[in-house]
Amino acid sequence: VGPMPTSVILGWLTRLYLIKVRKLLFIFIEEFNAQIFLNLCLFPLDLYILMISHPYFSLILFFGLFLHPSLGESYRR
Repeated sequence: VGPMPTSVILGWLTRLYLIKVRKLLFIFIEEFNAQIFLNLCLFPLDLYILMISHPYFSLILFFGLFLHPSLGESYRR
């Protein structure tokens, strides 16, 4: 078997990254008020830089904030 295609490796890395970030975001939202988190004034500067530089970051943030909390609610019931 030859070397794995780059897209497969990237896909796995992205999947792992998404799972990790989603967990972190969920913990973050659980511990702090979501309103505080959504207040962009409180975002540290390096998070802004991450958003600009990382293509997936804004997507992760969007899905993590708006989809994951609601999924968490339905899982708890």
